Amino acid sequence: MYSEFIVSQTFVMTRHEKKSCARPGVGSVNADIMVHGLGNYNCQRSGRNLKRFKRYIFAFVVFIVYSAEKLIGVLRRIKPATQVQAKPDTVPERKPALEPETDMKKVIEKYEGIRIKAYDAQPKNPKVHDTTIGIGFNLNRDGAKETFEKIVPGVDFNNVKSGQQTITEDQARALFNHDVDNIYEPRARNKVGKDVYDKLPSNVKTAVVNAVYRGDLGPKTTDLIKQGKWNEVGKEYLDHNQYKNAEELGISGVKTRMDWNKKQFDTMIKP
Repeated sequence: MYSEFIVSQTFVMTRHEKKSCARPGVGSVNADIMVHGLGNYNCQRSGRNLKRFKRYIFAFVVFIVYSAEKLIGVLRRIKPATQVQAKPDTVPERKPALEPETDMKKVIEKYEGIRIKAYDAQPKNPKVHDTTIGIGFNLNRDGAKETFEKIVPGVDFNNVKSGQQTITEDQARALFNHDVDNIYEPRARNKVGKDVYDKLPSNVKTAVVNAVYRGDLGPKTTDLIKQGKWNEVGKEYLDHNQYKNAEELGISGVKTRMDWNKKQFDTMIKP
């Protein structure tokens, strides 16, 4: 350590200068004076003062070195403050625009839901008795039994319709996929015309099939689509009794579903 080195060097210097004072004629004391007793007294006095002065210097140096070592130790234990680097100015990342849902079956399933036990889809509508199962599979429609037994063989149609037996989700989706592919999309294409349907964007095709699947694409709306009068299609489409009376009929979800369809139809309006 620095303090030990300074102590040793100071001790050597003190011994050397003590010897110099003891030898006559050497040092700062005049040789003639040292012949007399006064000279010897002055040398001794001067030596004592020198020793005292050196002790003060020694103590001061040791204090300074000791303090410096302590300060260095403290500084080493202090972790440097983390420097915060300023981030360069950047342009915020733009999120991609939300694309309209184009997966037809996902859209329809989202609005229909999935049930493995038969239920009445419109319980508050006395004019309609929709015994339904799966993803909107109407068990009262024409040909329902034949289609059901073809797609899910081994399951008793009558027991399912009466609520005594359930089906699995896989069986529900099998019925749904069959209906969309073989009944409802072909029906939608025929309603608006093949040439018109095939040229529609995927999201508008989805809206048309979604409306046909639920049965709310009326003849007036269909004619407007054929004519390409898209600025009138949405308004006419929502001019529907079930849309207007959805709350009373207990089918409030129908409004949300039809609003979505209208939004897709409106994308065809030219600015």
